[in-house]
Amino acid sequence: MKKRTTKKHLAVELSREQCDYVAERAAEYGSASEYVADLIRRDKDGNPGSAVERELLAGLKSGPMVPFAPDYFANLCAQVRAAATPVRRTATRKSQTRARRK
Repeated sequence: MKKRTTKKHLAVELSREQCDYVAERAAEYGSASEYVADLIRRDKDGNPGSAVERELLAGLKSGPMVPFAPDYFANLCAQVRAAATPVRRTATRKSQTRARRK
């Protein structure tokens, strides 16, 4: 037997900008009510809503913070530069002609 839920009406004041945003997002849900209900459901379940939130939470849960020295990024850049393959410059026609004349 399907559980019957009682629904209530809730009026909320939003700015014009917020109303426009809700209307835009509600298009994906079918109605503003469904969109707001989904936001509340996710908030209640503790599920993050955006990819950024999910990544931040994953980072926080990944383990203890590892401190690094203030010059960490400078050293990292130096390592990358050292490991990079140097680009060979090809001589231009003018430089080749000059070299032959000498």
